[in-house]
Amino acid sequence: MLKVFLNGKLVMKKITIVACLAVAIFLAFFIPEQAPNDVSVHESKNNASTISVPLKLGQKQAEITVEPTLKRSTETDDNKVLDNLILTLSAPQGLALDAANRALRQADFNALIDRLANDNSGLEQTLALTETLLDIQTIHNELALTNIACNRQLCAATLAVRNTESIMPFTRELVDSFSQPVSVISQPVVVNGVHKLRLLLNFRSASLVVNE
Repeated sequence: MLKVFLNGKLVMKKITIVACLAVAIFLAFFIPEQAPNDVSVHESKNNASTISVPLKLGQKQAEITVEPTLKRSTETDDNKVLDNLILTLSAPQGLALDAANRALRQADFNALIDRLANDNSGLEQTLALTETLLDIQTIHNELALTNIACNRQLCAATLAVRNTESIMPFTRELVDSFSQPVSVISQPVVVNGVHKLRLLLNFRSASLVVNE
């Protein structure tokens, strides 16, 4: 079931949106424990630049296993942590790799998405990214969008993965679909034996910040 948050409510239907502006797109294919000093720049098919960190394009993306954790903190504490993480990731300078690493390794990534959905400023971004991902899903149907939400700057999404070999072509298609300046970080994960693809996207900046 696809969950799309619009004005704080779930809308379970495909929504058509057209978005066009031409510039650069940046993609991080892998988040290491320590962000690399060097990045390689490649050209996508629409002549927009992409960043690969640190893998070369065409390499299989490393998958991480996320273990559930025993809940020791209160809901208020959890929300504060998520709010601070979202605030850092929504900075106008671009996506901070350290914060993105922490976010994508959260035991409950959906909690971050649900928290992000409380901000109703990202309606247009939610609609646009939902449309884009669903369109790509018709081509690479071994990935399925399951949850997505945006604020004005940041989007987070998770997709179910039936075949991990489809992750690279799906991600490449996502990169080539954008014409406005955005930064995207993707991370395949295994949660309770289930393969998923987690995405973070900054709609306002095409930059990746190595040091917060």
